[in-house]
Amino acid sequence: TQKYVTGEVKFKLYKGNIIKAGQLSETVAYYNLNAQTGEELTLQQLLGDNYIEIANKEIRSQIEERNAQSEYPLFFTDENAFQTINDQTKFYINSNNQVVIVFDKYEIAPGSTGRPEFVIPQEILLSSK
Repeated sequence: TQKYVTGEVKFKLYKGNIIKAGQLSETVAYYNLNAQTGEELTLQQLLGDNYIEIANKEIRSQIEERNAQSEYPLFFTDENAFQTINDQTKFYINSNNQVVIVFDKYEIAPGSTGRPEFVIPQEILLSSK
């Protein structure tokens, strides 16, 4: 039986004259529902009461690892660098039932990084509950 239903909705907005290659802005919204009840799921329900601490620690670790593996930093290291998640942070549940936290383009990294995604490993979820 399927436990979760996750959906992604993309909104594309064009600024300027399309013929003159105006800027394209994309907004993505995620909807995560309990498949049995239809209730919208929260990060706190999925990761536990310490969800902010758990997610922040894992995201910081993955950012450090990715930056170390690259010739140049993939994520901002100045005042725009990742600080913390909150109850409005975007996420979805992948096909392996893992929580994937997503940031908008330019939110914590240069545009060339795209929309950074961070998978929260199952081992972390199990040990935090």
